[in-house]
Amino acid sequence: MNHRQGHIAGSRRRITQVAFASLLTTIAVSAQCPPCAAEFDDAVFLTAGVAAQDTTYGIRIRPRTTVVVFTILIMTNGTNGTVGLWSDNATRGTPDKPIVHAGWATNDVTPNWKGATFSKPTILTANQDYWVVLRTNPASSIPSLRAKSSNGQHYAYSQDDGLTWTSVGRIFEWKYRLHCCPIPNLASATAFGSACGGSSFVPSGTNAVPVFGTQSAFSVEGVRANAPALLAIGGSNLMWGAFPLPLDLTPAGAPNCSIYASLDVLGATVVSGIGTATLLLPIPRDNALLGLAFYSQWIVLDPAANRFGAAFSQGVRSVIGA
Repeated sequence: MNHRQGHIAGSRRRITQVAFASLLTTIAVSAQCPPCAAEFDDAVFLTAGVAAQDTTYGIRIRPRTTVVVFTILIMTNGTNGTVGLWSDNATRGTPDKPIVHAGWATNDVTPNWKGATFSKPTILTANQDYWVVLRTNPASSIPSLRAKSSNGQHYAYSQDDGLTWTSVGRIFEWKYRLHCCPIPNLASATAFGSACGGSSFVPSGTNAVPVFGTQSAFSVEGVRANAPALLAIGGSNLMWGAFPLPLDLTPAGAPNCSIYASLDVLGATVVSGIGTATLLLPIPRDNALLGLAFYSQWIVLDPAANRFGAAFSQGVRSVIGA
């Protein structure tokens, strides 16, 4: 490859990364999680004396398993407010920084479960401290809580919307619900379909496991050396535009070959002298992508393979995890 060809290939890799990130944001998240109860999940409204109602409260939590949180509900007589999740400041014993928050509003003035669903689901790691942060309005409303001995939930409060926090110990129990689900072994990559053409394809499904904040390697081997190659990535393995998948390419001159992934994004590279190729694609650190499935397939130009002039790998189904 000359210098100009290398520059073009590098540019295509960068364009592919941008296009791939754009594609990920347009595919609907496939993971659907049932709600799970957190603390004191019942319909009883409990009250105890508090110093002030026009206050932001934080309740420290520690999930036993890694979960993804979609919604937080609190028992309150308030008509509007905010709920959120914060990281933990272990030194101060208070909330540290906001992770996600959302507001809610209702005309219901009776004590009830009220709260909000976040625009993006949020991952909480097992055995790590976080804070459920809540605020109810108007000032006359309060969240449901009850007096407790020293072994109650650890909580803190802020009277300046979270700019500063005061830790007051464990003298109350707070009622809230987290709608969440466990995500064990979510990230995966699984080959499907059959390779075809003049060479024996072995896509590297193991190296293509997509994990947040990493570059996922999509590889192919056993192909024609120094040949141009395309990596096709799509959001579907059922339809490519008007064409149902898999699409049989026998009529096009590629017997026993099929397209398995919608060709939404194409990445170009050149096969090495030993018949291998790899493209690295960044997986954005975006909670909204949790559980998203996408599909990939290699296409390598090979005039000796068939009348179509190309060989095709199996498809690979990848699921993004943490």
